[in-house]
Amino acid sequence: MTYQIVLDTNVLIAGLRSRRGASFELLSRLGGEAFEINVSVPLVLEYEAVAREHARELGLTHADVDDVLDYLCAVDGRSSIFGGPFFLTRKTTWCLRSRSKPAAR
Repeated sequence: MTYQIVLDTNVLIAGLRSRRGASFELLSRLGGEAFEINVSVPLVLEYEAVAREHARELGLTHADVDDVLDYLCAVDGRSSIFGGPFFLTRKTTWCLRSRSKPAAR
């Protein structure tokens, strides 16, 4: 059974701040089989705002923050939203892209 989790923003920041502790351990297991993270546009926007605010103290550039957020969106475990299989893509604008082929007409 794969657990479905949502990372609180403070867990993300703590995991980026230090390689010790449970927060980093969770981040290091992203993309594995123990659990899947689930994100939403508002949540990732919150991650972005807070991570950019703390980027300097975390030793990250804004490009690094963008890479982290892109990865979080890529490993998002969302399997069904609005009646179909979709995933989040974060490239300048937000969009939902289908994981399945479009229906034949």
